[in-house]
Amino acid sequence: MPTHWTYASFKETDDLEQGDIIKPSTALKEVLTDVHHHFIHDKYVAFLVATQSCDLVRRSGVAKALYINLAVIRPLINVVHKLIAQVSTPAEPSVFPTSEKRRGKDLLTRIFNQNEQALGVFFLHEDADSGIDEQSVALLRITVALKREHYAMLQRARVGRLTDEFRAKLGWLLGNLYARPATRDWHEREGGKLKLDELVSTYVEEQIPGLGPKWIDDELIAEAKAKDINLKDATLEELQQLRPKSRHERSLDEIRTEFAKVAPELDSKKVDKLTNRLKNNGKFKNLFVYVESSTKT
Repeated sequence: MPTHWTYASFKETDDLEQGDIIKPSTALKEVLTDVHHHFIHDKYVAFLVATQSCDLVRRSGVAKALYINLAVIRPLINVVHKLIAQVSTPAEPSVFPTSEKRRGKDLLTRIFNQNEQALGVFFLHEDADSGIDEQSVALLRITVALKREHYAMLQRARVGRLTDEFRAKLGWLLGNLYARPATRDWHEREGGKLKLDELVSTYVEEQIPGLGPKWIDDELIAEAKAKDINLKDATLEELQQLRPKSRHERSLDEIRTEFAKVAPELDSKKVDKLTNRLKNNGKFKNLFVYVESSTKT
């Protein structure tokens, strides 16, 4: 009896269905040795029926499908580094930068939720009663086709079955992989990447005033909302005036005020000259960069 919600019970006499788990029995290995010897490797711990269930129903004792497609199943621990390498560039084999760890986490989240479409990966939670001894994945892009005459042998080698819910998800993932129209992406055409970048820029950047989205810093949005300023009508120049002064700038204002107090004989031009020297002093600027970064962390 399956213990995980991914799997369902079945009878030995039941017809094969998409999502049935097939163990590499002796009989199956003998067939693979003759026609697909690559697939008898121990790294393939099981197989997942990929052919649609409607083509596997035996009418008058014979299924409609001439061939039965099986996707390979491998332990997740053995392929996880290869999967992550699809979304993060490794520094060395199986070594990835910490800055890209989030990409790896997002990928695994999609895989565990059965939502990874591009790579064609179907997650199989461990359930010994369903023939899955450890966390595994079916690699839907790697399949082997057996003739219809091997139907009964596959039926005998079946050890598990997906529930209706997960069988439907498997069918959706397979359809997404193999039923998509074979249209070329922009980057596959000569000059396509440049044209695509221009097209994206046309609709993302505000090429024509009043059209396209307007991009405004979060800080300026908060200031404008606090002052009830209409963001849509305000120009970027007007919004820039709302930007709060940094601690560096506020300190310079205070220094300018103190200059006026302690040296009233200095005219405003001389005060500005002195504060500008201080403003451009590297040590002074670095001090405030350090202070501001420290307060943010």
